[in-house]
Amino acid sequence: MPTTAQLASLYRIGYQLTFTMLQPIHLICVDARTQNVYVLAGYEEELEFQILPKKVYQNLSLLLTDRAMGMIYSLNN
Repeated sequence: MPTTAQLASLYRIGYQLTFTMLQPIHLICVDARTQNVYVLAGYEEELEFQILPKKVYQNLSLLLTDRAMGMIYSLNN
């Protein structure tokens, strides 16, 4: 089951694709293992989107913050 944040992102992507870009959406599905939402769109199915669960974003931002802090530390020393 998608999270509320994933559904909000899916709505924004769907709106942009269909109303703004006039592109068809062919497939929307949820990977039961990873909880990622996949969107396949475009006239030739060339547009692919992956909406990750919020917990992945939090872990990714922590990882990026740790790496950035490491780079700042190495630049200062």
